[in-house]
Amino acid sequence: MFNPCFLIPQPEDLLERLEGNELWDLEMDDRLRILQILCHRIMSSYSVQDYLNETQASVGMLWCVLQASTIQGLGGRCTLLL
Repeated sequence: MFNPCFLIPQPEDLLERLEGNELWDLEMDDRLRILQILCHRIMSSYSVQDYLNETQASVGMLWCVLQASTIQGLGGRCTLLL
């Protein structure tokens, strides 16, 4: 499976500085870089991906129901490709 986290460079010097200092003692750019790395790591986790897939499927079903109710009198059908 493709993991976008591997595309984000994780510089060793940043990790070394984090080992020797508190997060709030680092420069703003370093703190933002750490936050970016953590966000990408979380967004690429399986639980978040599963949640997004389930939510997308639910939205698709709701859209189908909405479309079916608006064209109910026309005999139209709504099918989902999941």
